[in-house]
Amino acid sequence: GLFVFAIDFVGGLQDSVGLLTEWLWVDGVAVALQSLHAPAWMIHTLAEGIGRGINTTLTFLPVLIGIYLYLAFLEGSGYMPRAAFVMDRLMRYLGLPGKAFVPLIIGFGCNVPAVMATRTLASPKDRLMTSMMVPFMSCSARLAIFSVFAGAFFPQGGHNVIFCLYILGVVVAIFTGGLLRRILERETESPLLMTFPSYHWPRPAVMMRQVYWRVLGFIKRAGRIIIPLSLALSLLSLPVGYQAQPALHAIGKSATVLLKPMGIEEDNWPATVGLVSGILAKEVVIGTLNSLYTSGDKKRVLGDYQAWQQKGGQVKDSFAQALHLTSETDDNANMMESAMGRLSLYFHDDASVFAYLLFVLLYFPCLSTLAVIAREVSRPWAVISVFWATGLAYVCAIASYQLLTIDAHVAPSLGWVTGCIASVYLGYRLLLTLWQRKALGLADYGT
Repeated sequence: GLFVFAIDFVGGLQDSVGLLTEWLWVDGVAVALQSLHAPAWMIHTLAEGIGRGINTTLTFLPVLIGIYLYLAFLEGSGYMPRAAFVMDRLMRYLGLPGKAFVPLIIGFGCNVPAVMATRTLASPKDRLMTSMMVPFMSCSARLAIFSVFAGAFFPQGGHNVIFCLYILGVVVAIFTGGLLRRILERETESPLLMTFPSYHWPRPAVMMRQVYWRVLGFIKRAGRIIIPLSLALSLLSLPVGYQAQPALHAIGKSATVLLKPMGIEEDNWPATVGLVSGILAKEVVIGTLNSLYTSGDKKRVLGDYQAWQQKGGQVKDSFAQALHLTSETDDNANMMESAMGRLSLYFHDDASVFAYLLFVLLYFPCLSTLAVIAREVSRPWAVISVFWATGLAYVCAIASYQLLTIDAHVAPSLGWVTGCIASVYLGYRLLLTLWQRKALGLADYGT
């Protein structure tokens, strides 16, 4: 219900909002600067840099409002404590108390407060296990990425694809908890004691306040990273005559070789750059793709007043169709003219899209989450979290792509899948060895 509401019901406005903000902050800024006879490099930098960053940040609004509104309803109705109670048996199977489920649920909003919420757990090892599981819970920043890709590749069943990714994140978190349970010495389990609030209808004013502050906080946090990064990428992608653009192109192409087993071809090197920038914050992935895909569009002319007026009409038609005020047409030009509409030109099949999203879901925790894990647990475990998450992301993405395309190359796919399983086992044995030998000070935590 959450994903149908956030993706299909509210998220249907995402393309329209993206087109509107692009018309205002990218094309509008370019037209204004062109009328002032600004130099081409300034128009490109301000419009495709700052303007594109604002456009990317605001495009997230519909989906964020949808998911935060739904979560505010669940929290205000008294549902969350009951969810923790229902999950107590499963959590105890992993060696965790039922209330460890609450930080994991918070992780669906943001991993940073989720790791901080592990302070409520009495046992240090419970806090350690939960903190290592939290980064696999898909936060709202990842949802913003998923919703853009779902709109481009899975317009009819996007919510099912996103729900599948969320479930896979939970499965990997449980898998990680199960392995840690085998490594860490078990402690005496304490009974779950909770007070249930009565079920009741949430107050709309309280819900609206929660949604407002959460969305505002996300926009501020994302904008502080996306806008400067977008500006930097616009400078690196200036036309011939600047040495940075071919350097970025060459580095991206070289690194993309590592992603070829998961279906990312060399011509889609911006996807690799997006993953690197996503280390700062996951929402930056879309900002990077938005900037790099647009910068490679040779047909796009900034500052054309007639094109800007024509696009204004397209914005109006887009909102009318999204709100079902007019019947849909077979004209997909509006979507294809937006930067995210070009995704299908770079990702050549749905299997590579799913593998890429799976990698985004699981890989390297954002720097903020990493800093909190280092502070709340320890630096060695923060480092282990990076290698474990990124390694799992890589093998899971490769395995998913090879299995989804196994008909085309049976023997190589089976070889890749076998190698992925062996890699996970070797990673587990390495972690077990480090713990047993008390290497890197790992066993000092919680003693």
